[in-house]
Amino acid sequence: TGLKVSGQRLNVFTRTYHQGVNFQYSDAASLSVPLKEPYERPYGCLAPKSVQAVYPDVFYWADEGVIKLGAEVNYSDGTPRPQSLSRKIDPSLDFANRTYRRNACAKEYRRQYYLSIPYGADTFNSRTFVYNLVRNAWTLRTGFYPTALELFRNSNYEQELYFGNYFASEIYKFNSGYSYAGAGYQKKWKSKNFIHGDANIIKVWDYIDITGSMDAGTEITVTLTVDSTKKKYKIDNTHLELDAFGEYRGDNFLGDAFLGGSEPSESRFKRFRVRIPFNSAIKEGYEMSITLENSEDEQPYKIDFIGIQYDYRPRTMIPPQFINNEPISS
Repeated sequence: TGLKVSGQRLNVFTRTYHQGVNFQYSDAASLSVPLKEPYERPYGCLAPKSVQAVYPDVFYWADEGVIKLGAEVNYSDGTPRPQSLSRKIDPSLDFANRTYRRNACAKEYRRQYYLSIPYGADTFNSRTFVYNLVRNAWTLRTGFYPTALELFRNSNYEQELYFGNYFASEIYKFNSGYSYAGAGYQKKWKSKNFIHGDANIIKVWDYIDITGSMDAGTEITVTLTVDSTKKKYKIDNTHLELDAFGEYRGDNFLGDAFLGGSEPSESRFKRFRVRIPFNSAIKEGYEMSITLENSEDEQPYKIDFIGIQYDYRPRTMIPPQFINNEPISS
């Protein structure tokens, strides 16, 4: 049910026990030799995503509660000895929905271990228990329903905690005020450099078509870069599609389904379509890239299609700045 490395030991978890595989370097073979430990140790793991490396230990959720395999407490043979961290909250953990406990998820963030579990009759992760490693204390958080927790570095190379929402196709970031409420985040996407098959032929770009859906309050900045020249454009609610009744596509049925949700009240996303012509400053060049980003937090969008209209110049054509007709010797 899970794997996690701790030092030279690979912890292998099953539903009923855990067992270690140690990697020892062999000078004769010039490689690391895996050695399986002879004993199966208690306790097994309930949920694969609860297994987390919390340096220098490993935390996971078992039938006996939240367990730590600690580097400082060992059996006589050096194998980490399981230690309970959750004795104070084990009565609460016992109220977890036993059928769906395997869907629990966890992550260590800023010296706190977050464990989200399906509580009571809930089939989704409805309560999050947070263990503070510094204070050796537990707190309970509710009001968000993570399907997964993950860390990602921001532009300042600081780790931030994100989670997926069970009830919608949304990703949230924990804010910095320690309220543990979901907060929006900026979304930026950058394409590869398009050379269209040959980097040594000049291309002539006519236009780019972009379709997708977004919130009516979203503004998307489109940056087109041709060689070293950039031009920026904006997609906003003036580019939203209207149906025959003059309403935004997404408010009503499209075929048999609502756009942006299964119910009218969930139809937050509206369809948009835009064509951006390449102006003279970025009309010609060797390579082109596209960057899409929202202007601020809480401005979601989704891209369904990007189409690029272009043609080739003859191979003999080359911009004047790349022509060298000045020999340094006769």
